[in-house]
Amino acid sequence: MYSSLIETIDLLPEGGKFIGIVMDGARTRKLLEEAKEQEIDEVRKEGKEKAKKASTKKKAKAIQQKANKKAKQIEEEEAIYLSRAFTLEQKTPFTDKATGNKIIIDIDDPGSMVKNQEEWLFYFRPFAARLKEVGFVHKGSAFRTRDYVSEFVDGGDVFKILPETSQIFSSLFRVFVFTKGKKFRGFSAVRPQAGAVKGLPNPYGAKLCMIGIPPTPSNVIHAVLQGLKANYRSKNEEKREEYVRRFRRNLGKELTLSQFKKLSISSILERDLIEEYGEGAMGIAHLEYKRHVMDPKKWLSEGRVLELLANKLGVNVYVLVGKVQAPRRGREKVVSVHASPRFSQCLEMYKREKAIILFTTDGIHYLLVSRPLKRGCSSADKTSCVFLQTDPLIQKIYKQVCQRTSI
Repeated sequence: MYSSLIETIDLLPEGGKFIGIVMDGARTRKLLEEAKEQEIDEVRKEGKEKAKKASTKKKAKAIQQKANKKAKQIEEEEAIYLSRAFTLEQKTPFTDKATGNKIIIDIDDPGSMVKNQEEWLFYFRPFAARLKEVGFVHKGSAFRTRDYVSEFVDGGDVFKILPETSQIFSSLFRVFVFTKGKKFRGFSAVRPQAGAVKGLPNPYGAKLCMIGIPPTPSNVIHAVLQGLKANYRSKNEEKREEYVRRFRRNLGKELTLSQFKKLSISSILERDLIEEYGEGAMGIAHLEYKRHVMDPKKWLSEGRVLELLANKLGVNVYVLVGKVQAPRRGREKVVSVHASPRFSQCLEMYKREKAIILFTTDGIHYLLVSRPLKRGCSSADKTSCVFLQTDPLIQKIYKQVCQRTSI
């Protein structure tokens, strides 16, 4: 049903507006969870007060235990918010998934049709993200009064004269406006062959190219060196492979334990070994990681090696990911492009003056992203692969990765 909703909204033409008002899932969940916490606090507080008045320590302890038991029982039950105007009741355990969080709404008014009505929490952020994928731009709030602007119906002249419980109910509702932008048309998911160059459609409004990289286990290193090292680019295919083998060997050989510990992957690898090796797990993880990096037959991915490469070469490395979809007819297409959020520890990962960009659709094969020096993406020699961190394009990607903003 959720996907069908997105598909229906997507029928709007370019420039069309989608305007709505919805009970916000995050605010509703917060209200229910706070109601439960308040009920638990009141039970414990009442237990403490009664325990103080008990005639013996034994009775006081029994009273306190009874209160704690009741508090734990409430904690395990579904939350409920009761007021004179309305009732909200949680019916399933809450998760952060976009669907499946069931609640019951009952409005205490004889004329209301909302009686024990089943609803589901509506999380706005994943909804906005899905609309963004099909070309919609969030234009913010449509709730405006003479003296008030908000994304929620939680202020203004009329709001002020409502009873307190009605104000609480009203403030749960979010108002939104989306505009259908120019749709991302997609492009063939077939990667250019090594050395070949073709255009890279993207949502940033930038003219970009992608340069084909040899599909070897060292593909990601080839991509980075293609962008940074002139002596690598000057070699033929066979010599480049030998260059990368030496580079991998030295990269792993020179990695000390203290340097390894600073990599985000170190704690992940250690966690996999902690049960077997205990305190020695980090040392074993270090040795296994070094061997993996040094072995030219082992595939290297973004998560495994980019942080190490960035440190070694003194460059910020960003990755754009293409979402691939199989059409009913023809070849697979890339239907959206977004920045990879894998490295969100931004102060460490993106602290250098220069940057390069890679593009992947599968997290294994990487292409080098560049800008054409002239009009088209005709050859690698007519493109520029190194960007300044202050470049407006890099800043857009940085904000997506580090501040989780939309385009």
